[in-house]
Amino acid sequence: MKIHIVAATDKGYEQHTAVMLASLFANNKSNQFIVHLLHSDKSAGIGKLTKFINRKKHGCELYEIKEASLSGFKISHHISLATYFRLLIPELIPATIGKILYLDSDMVVLSNIDELWCTDVQNHAAAGVKDHFDRYEQLGISHGYEYFNAGVMVWNLESIRKTDFTAEAIKYLHEKYDDILYWDQDIINYLLQGKVKKINKTWNVFPTDNLKEKKSARIVHYAGSVKPWNYPQDNSFDKYYFKYLMKTSWFLKCLTNRHYFISLFLK
Repeated sequence: MKIHIVAATDKGYEQHTAVMLASLFANNKSNQFIVHLLHSDKSAGIGKLTKFINRKKHGCELYEIKEASLSGFKISHHISLATYFRLLIPELIPATIGKILYLDSDMVVLSNIDELWCTDVQNHAAAGVKDHFDRYEQLGISHGYEYFNAGVMVWNLESIRKTDFTAEAIKYLHEKYDDILYWDQDIINYLLQGKVKKINKTWNVFPTDNLKEKKSARIVHYAGSVKPWNYPQDNSFDKYYFKYLMKTSWFLKCLTNRHYFISLFLK
């Protein structure tokens, strides 16, 4: 099965993007992936990442985004401008492609994703996992509509392209600058409110989720500022990051990261 994946990366995050892709490839050997890689013009390791994808015999399409074109966009905490690359997807991805699966780079895929990819979004703009939300008034989202985490989403590009998605996203960003808390995720939820299909939580599980959810995880999302490569956590998820890091061109980083050795002893 041919599957179109979209991922975003910038300087210093190429390694983590490779880990996500390595986990995807390892657990989906019967699929052929075309990786649409949105990358910053300041990315230093994009060539190394491209070679890694090609060596795994998957396709790779590059889309360079100049960070200067996103000046004035709201960033804070651990977030960089690369998070806003998602807002450009409908314009950057060729019009011949009507459906894509977006995956954040700070995650690992633990299972086959055929079921996720085959999610029927014909009558929706996208599909995603419900997230916690209580800021309806601040963001102008109607009560009754659910809020979704944007880290794992199946996008119906044919539907989204019928709107001025990117232009409307940028306009909303400037109008709601002070109210936006979760960057482009807030924007996507505002623009697609009522148009997103809810999928099973197993496709986007956080290390902070309850034990039952963690045991059923098919995709682990290291959401938030605490990442396995810079701060060890007492959970069962850190080991997966390093397991798949060993399968990338950055495998030697395991030997220089003390958190790797700590993760070996965490259950």
